Amino acid sequence: MAQAFSVHAQLATPLRAPCPDQSSFDPAEAEDGTDLPRRWPGRVLIEALRLQAGERVLEVGCGHGELGAWVAERLGPKGRMAGIEPLPLRVVMASRRHPRFEVREGRAEELTAFSAASFDAVYLNDVFPRLAQPSLALSEARRVLRPGGRIGLSSADAQRPHDAHLLLHQALLDEGLLREPPRARRYAPIGGARLQRLLEDNALIHVEWQARSVTDCVGDAAELLARGRDHGFGNQLSELDAAQLVRLQRRLEAALGARSGAEGLRLQRHFLIATAVKPSYS
Repeated sequence: MAQAFSVHAQLATPLRAPCPDQSSFDPAEAEDGTDLPRRWPGRVLIEALRLQAGERVLEVGCGHGELGAWVAERLGPKGRMAGIEPLPLRVVMASRRHPRFEVREGRAEELTAFSAASFDAVYLNDVFPRLAQPSLALSEARRVLRPGGRIGLSSADAQRPHDAHLLLHQALLDEGLLREPPRARRYAPIGGARLQRLLEDNALIHVEWQARSVTDCVGDAAELLARGRDHGFGNQLSELDAAQLVRLQRRLEAALGARSGAEGLRLQRHFLIATAVKPSYS
């Protein structure tokens, strides 16, 4: 059985910030608009899965395909890298990232495009906060894993909200623009205890945990709004008109003024990263 969950008592060393004075990220890797600094939790997740060249790997919810393309290169020509994504435009974009990255349209809760026991590893990078049925998604991921295969999950930490989320939430509240999105469109970070239960309920064993933080350098309120569109507030911000966006940006500028330094504002994002194994007797 998995050990009792106590991730906050064993907080791992934070990731180094993708800021100019601290980054170990090589800009040469960021081809074709790839934004790997903001995908760092995904790269940590891949390292935790200990993927080997030649393995068969599935990314559930591959988005624009940056991380999947990076994994495809690591797996080499004898490996298989597949991805599934519900949004057709993102499927097209992800498919162009790497010649050995096979991307299909589909949902995490319904992996019918793949047969049972067809992958050595499956991962969901920051997908759980967007799922209406996370237990069903885990059940499907377990089905397509071979016995002894590994699963990896990353999620925003419900106990430690991202700094940018707190700032945007407060600014929307102060301007009277905060709306509760429909449940199907909600971005809801998952707590560690619930994630532990989901893994155990789906008979996944040898659960290992990390709590990691990434520090971003944000130049101004406009950049913060742009990041909010990508991370958790896209639906709400898309529903605002031009005048409301101007009000919101001014509110953020006032909030950021007292916190900005010479290199901009340093904001933290906090993640839980979990890996587990499908029992070999399954």
